[in-house]
Amino acid sequence: MRKIFVVLLLLLCTALPVHGKETLTYEGKVVAQMVRPVSVPFPAMVDALLTGIGDTVSRGQKLLQYHLEAGDARTFQKELLTGGALADMRIQMASLEQELLNANTQRRSSAELAAKGLTSQTDAGRNARNYNLLQSRMKALKQKEAAHKADFSLRLEELESYFGHKLKMGDRLPRELFLTAPLDGTVVDISPKARPLGRIEPNAAALTLAVIDPIQVQIQVHESEINKMAVGDAVTVELVNLNRLKVTGRVATLSWQPTDPKIAVPSFYYVYIDVDNKEQRIKPGYKVLVHIATE
Repeated sequence: MRKIFVVLLLLLCTALPVHGKETLTYEGKVVAQMVRPVSVPFPAMVDALLTGIGDTVSRGQKLLQYHLEAGDARTFQKELLTGGALADMRIQMASLEQELLNANTQRRSSAELAAKGLTSQTDAGRNARNYNLLQSRMKALKQKEAAHKADFSLRLEELESYFGHKLKMGDRLPRELFLTAPLDGTVVDISPKARPLGRIEPNAAALTLAVIDPIQVQIQVHESEINKMAVGDAVTVELVNLNRLKVTGRVATLSWQPTDPKIAVPSFYYVYIDVDNKEQRIKPGYKVLVHIATE
């Protein structure tokens, strides 16, 4: 009887579920956190390339020296000297100020004459209304001038980002123009035309910068497994191209949007993992294996 009880107890124990950790493995791909092309909205004639692929650069650092085509140079020089529409605006204001002076003189003179009975009150009232209308026009023109000043200030900031120089209204166009880095990052691509005597087309990327420290790994996770993960979880990333070197990463983002929303297919979600990359050994595009221990 005792033997039967022991056998039943052993069978019961083997039937109970055993809770523990399992390791899920996914194929993934290395991607940059941020990729930023560097370009200008006009043709750039290249004088010198000042950086190379793989270089770490800081925001504002000069990347490429260039000059403008003759027509563009004349256009930008005129804009800098005149402030765009500000020059015309100031001419209009000077003319209106003279009209106001004349109208004020007429208003005061007709009011004095009307008080002495030497002219009609109608004439005095007409001159007063004319003066008030001119004052309203001046107020509107000043508001318009303020708007143009704010717009030109933003335009100067835009030109500074293209030219690599601080600018103010009335400046001469700088002789040497520079494309500068819009952020701290690494040069990951350079256009074949970004060489001395090359011509970069408008809005075409002369160089491309990327933020690769930390760098990210992208994997696709099945809907049945996505809830087993959480932001901040530590994972093991196996770098196939680096002699299967294993490094630690952390889950940075869990997507809520499936890669394919069709009902007929299973849902997969993107998961992004941050990995330190101070030595820049890990390059965008590398294939990796990601091992995630889950309960």
